[in-house]
Amino acid sequence: ADNKQETQESKRKAPVRSVFLFPAYPFGTALEIAERVERDGAGSLSENTLAMALGMSAKGSSFRLRHLTSRQFGLLTRQGETLSTTQRAKAIFKSVSPEETRQAKLAAFLEIPLFKVVAERFKGTPLPESNTFRNILEREFKVAHARVRDAERVLMDSARDAGILTTSGSNTYLNVEGSVPAASMPDSPPSASPPAPPPLEEPSIRLTQGQI
Repeated sequence: ADNKQETQESKRKAPVRSVFLFPAYPFGTALEIAERVERDGAGSLSENTLAMALGMSAKGSSFRLRHLTSRQFGLLTRQGETLSTTQRAKAIFKSVSPEETRQAKLAAFLEIPLFKVVAERFKGTPLPESNTFRNILEREFKVAHARVRDAERVLMDSARDAGILTTSGSNTYLNVEGSVPAASMPDSPPSASPPAPPPLEEPSIRLTQGQI
């Protein structure tokens, strides 16, 4: 009976983890990694080649978290040890119009679960001051207390990098109005027949030891 009571108390005390994931690095880092793949490898590079180009170890966690971040934003895909840029990345680096670039960056930002729900929460309303914003991240979106500052920093930096952080007077907004294109897909060679509708993008990747 005592053991059962202790188990029930442990469950009540167990911290609730947020289901709204966010990457280790901001969108600007994701852009840098994907741009290097697009520029140096014409859209496809091995992990070892990319790591060497960046002066990093292919086995190091810093490198792995960086290209993971780029994949989370939908700019890269990974097959084995090969990284390839997606159509979303090409819409940014080789865009045919400023609107295409804007929409691609917006879609990348909203690809991150935490960023999407925060954008919905503050749609049309100014962001609160920093301390209140961190409290909302922790209490409403269940971001672990130890990671709240990281979540705020990565989100705000990503919004700036994506060009959707705007100000009006003393207020700051996440400007995510407008349509959002479908999730990014790997580039594919041209075909004489009409392309099939693209499948959904793979979900954002949880940062676990096995993946880095």
